Amino acid sequence: MATIESYVTSTGAKRYMVRYRTPQRTQTKKRGFRTKRDAQEFASTVEVEKITGTYASTSLGMITVGELAPAWLSRKESDVAPSNYRTLESAWRIHVEPAWATTRVADVDLAAAQRWIAIVRKTCASISISSGVNVLALSRMLEHQAATVTLDTYADLFDTDLAAVAEALNLKCAHSAPKPRPIGAAGACEMSSSPAITGIRTVAVAEGFEPSDGVSRHTLSRRAP
Repeated sequence: MATIESYVTSTGAKRYMVRYRTPQRTQTKKRGFRTKRDAQEFASTVEVEKITGTYASTSLGMITVGELAPAWLSRKESDVAPSNYRTLESAWRIHVEPAWATTRVADVDLAAAQRWIAIVRKTCASISISSGVNVLALSRMLEHQAATVTLDTYADLFDTDLAAVAEALNLKCAHSAPKPRPIGAAGACEMSSSPAITGIRTVAVAEGFEPSDGVSRHTLSRRAP
């Protein structure tokens, strides 16, 4: 069983130390607990891990994430398909390594890791939206249950894209609008025929209408039977 002892640091602060045996029966210790309760909780955790077979030496926690990466990537290269490995290697090199390579395993905090994952996901969503990925594809990529979840989660990203959408629509309308052309001796102008206007004229003639003389090329009157 583990034992707990108190001691005083060089600065005069009181701390607690846990002495315990590893599964290999070697004695070791862990220092630096600010309260006796913290020391007791650690001691209880060690005993449970020894019983369940999940115990890991605290010295392993001194290894950095970057030091573990080569061996992990090597195993993955032989375990997964080449395309999957390239995805993993790229994710490590671009996203994980810059943020976590120098962090010791013992210092990896769950809350900090979750915050980082959220930031990475939002960055991915932002780049995808700016690149024109539709919301259904983005929803599947982020493994959301429905596109509405994606819209609710990243609504602010879609709002920032409205200006670009408006500009694109204005440009498209400017190029597709019919252009005026001069007709007649007086130089009057009429709108050049579009496919829609041509279709309307065809239907009108078939229904017994025809352009009225002397009024407008686009004014139709019923043709006498």
